[in-house]
Amino acid sequence: MIPLNDIKDINLDSHGLFEASAGTGKTYTIEHLIGRIICEKKIPLHKILIVTFTEKATSELTARIRSQLLLLLKNSDNEDTAELIKESLDQFDQASI
Repeated sequence: MIPLNDIKDINLDSHGLFEASAGTGKTYTIEHLIGRIICEKKIPLHKILIVTFTEKATSELTARIRSQLLLLLKNSDNEDTAELIKESLDQFDQASI
Protein backbone atom coordinates (compact mmCIF):
# COMPACT_ATOMS: atom_id res chain seq x y z
CA MET A 1 0.00 0.00 0.00
CA ILE A 2 1.30 3.46 -0.91
CA PRO A 3 0.94 6.20 1.72
CA LEU A 4 -0.95 9.25 0.40
CA ASN A 5 2.00 11.54 1.09
CA ASP A 6 3.92 9.67 -1.63
CA ILE A 7 1.64 10.51 -4.57
CA LYS A 8 4.69 11.70 -6.49
CA ASP A 9 6.12 8.17 -6.32
CA ILE A 10 3.13 6.43 -7.93
CA ASN A 11 4.09 4.95 -11.30
CA LEU A 12 2.25 6.73 -14.11
CA ASP A 13 3.13 4.07 -16.67
CA SER A 14 0.60 1.48 -15.53
CA HIS A 15 -3.10 1.18 -14.73
CA GLY A 16 -4.22 1.90 -11.21
CA LEU A 17 -7.03 0.96 -8.87
CA PHE A 18 -7.83 2.72 -5.60
CA GLU A 19 -10.06 0.91 -3.16
CA ALA A 20 -10.50 2.30 0.33
CA SER A 21 -13.06 3.44 2.88
CA ALA A 22 -14.76 6.82 2.78
CA GLY A 23 -12.63 9.75 3.85
CA THR A 24 -9.26 8.12 3.18
CA GLY A 25 -8.10 10.43 0.39
CA LYS A 26 -9.08 8.65 -2.82
CA THR A 27 -10.42 11.80 -4.48
CA TYR A 28 -7.39 13.81 -3.37
CA THR A 29 -5.09 11.16 -4.80
CA ILE A 30 -6.93 10.94 -8.12
CA GLU A 31 -7.08 14.71 -8.65
CA HIS A 32 -3.33 15.01 -8.05
CA LEU A 33 -2.53 12.01 -10.24
CA ILE A 34 -4.53 13.54 -13.09
CA GLY A 35 -2.47 16.71 -12.73
CA ARG A 36 0.74 14.67 -12.84
CA ILE A 37 -0.39 12.71 -15.89
CA ILE A 38 -1.21 15.90 -17.78
CA CYS A 39 1.97 17.74 -16.77
CA GLU A 40 4.49 14.89 -16.74
CA LYS A 41 3.17 12.55 -19.43
CA LYS A 42 1.78 15.34 -21.64
CA ILE A 43 -1.59 13.61 -22.00
CA PRO A 44 -4.60 15.94 -22.29
CA LEU A 45 -7.52 15.32 -19.95
CA HIS A 46 -9.93 14.24 -22.69
CA LYS A 47 -7.68 11.21 -23.36
CA ILE A 48 -7.83 9.98 -19.74
CA LEU A 49 -10.59 7.71 -18.43
CA ILE A 50 -11.51 8.27 -14.79
CA VAL A 51 -14.06 5.94 -13.20
CA THR A 52 -15.86 6.32 -9.90
CA PHE A 53 -19.06 4.68 -8.75
CA THR A 54 -21.58 7.28 -7.67
CA GLU A 55 -22.94 10.45 -9.24
CA LYS A 56 -22.02 12.39 -6.10
CA ALA A 57 -18.41 11.17 -6.27
CA THR A 58 -18.28 11.99 -9.98
CA SER A 59 -19.52 15.53 -9.37
CA GLU A 60 -17.02 16.12 -6.59
CA LEU A 61 -14.15 14.63 -8.56
CA THR A 62 -15.01 16.69 -11.64
CA ALA A 63 -15.03 19.93 -9.64
CA ARG A 64 -11.79 19.09 -7.86
CA ILE A 65 -9.98 18.14 -11.07
CA ARG A 66 -11.03 21.44 -12.65
CA SER A 67 -9.78 23.33 -9.57
CA GLN A 68 -6.52 21.37 -9.64
CA LEU A 69 -5.98 22.24 -13.31
CA LEU A 70 -6.64 25.93 -12.65
CA LEU A 71 -4.10 25.85 -9.80
CA LEU A 72 -1.54 24.06 -11.97
CA LEU A 73 -2.07 26.60 -14.75
CA LYS A 74 -1.60 29.50 -12.34
CA ASN A 75 1.65 28.00 -11.02
CA SER A 76 3.03 26.71 -14.31
CA ASP A 77 6.35 28.16 -15.41
CA ASN A 78 6.59 26.00 -18.53
CA GLU A 79 4.83 27.37 -21.62
CA ASP A 80 4.22 23.94 -23.19
CA THR A 81 2.74 22.55 -19.98
CA ALA A 82 0.58 25.64 -19.53
CA GLU A 83 -0.72 25.23 -23.08
CA LEU A 84 -1.61 21.59 -22.42
CA ILE A 85 -3.41 22.52 -19.20
CA LYS A 86 -5.33 25.24 -21.09
CA GLU A 87 -6.28 22.66 -23.73
CA SER A 88 -7.51 20.30 -21.01
CA LEU A 89 -9.59 23.08 -19.47
CA ASP A 90 -10.98 24.15 -22.86
CA GLN A 91 -12.03 20.58 -23.61
CA PHE A 92 -13.09 19.78 -20.05
CA ASP A 93 -16.64 18.86 -21.05
CA GLN A 94 -15.25 16.09 -23.27
CA ALA A 95 -13.43 14.47 -20.33
CA SER A 96 -14.49 10.91 -19.46
CA ILE A 97 -15.16 11.19 -15.75
